[in-house]
Parts: sequence; C-alpha cells; structure tokens
Amino acid sequence: NDAFDVEAAPRPVGAYVHAKQVGETLYLAGIGPRHPETNEVPGGPVVCAETNQPREYDAAAQTRQVFDNIRAVLDAAGSSLEHVVDVQCFLTNMERDFPAFNKVYA
Repeated sequence: NDAFDVEAAPRPVGAYVHAKQVGETLYLAGIGPRHPETNEVPGGPVVCAETNQPREYDAAAQTRQVFDNIRAVLDAAGSSLEHVVDVQCFLTNMERDFPAFNKVYA
C-alpha cells in the first residue's frame, strides 16, 4: 500500500493523505477547490464567514480548481484523468451549479 501526500495539492483538512494505492487501484480522498498556494477558494467562498449566509460564487472556477487539484494528485501517483473510473461530486446547489460543473467536467 502506497500513500500520497502531495505538496502540489491543497493540504487535507483532516488527518488523511490525498491518495492511497492498493494493488493497481488508486483511491483519492475528497478534494475541494482550495488553491494549493494560497488556500483561497477561487470564485469566492460559498458561505459568508461572518454571517453564515449563502454568497454568490463561481461554480465553474471552483470546478476548474478541483480538477487542477485532482490532476496534481494523480500526477504525483503516476496516473492521469484518463484512468479515472468513477467520480462522485458534491454540489451545494444542484440546480444552480450543475450546468457550470458539467460544462467544465465535459
């Protein structure tokens, strides 16, 4: 079993590694949109830190950053998006966010 803690990806928010390989299978942990160098969320945070109320945000910018982060982890593990079999995503507002997400994902 190999574990991958990747400096080119944002630090995990918990006590886990970015990815773990078991045999020929590579498992990635939940990877979000934080920028690895600044820790900022591109397109703005979804919730206002002061009021805890929803904010306007750019779902496409966040999706692009998530895929950049995933690519960094896959590259470090010697893999690529072409080998990904399954993707599970969490969208804050499916109706609002899915078109932007799907355009980037496609």
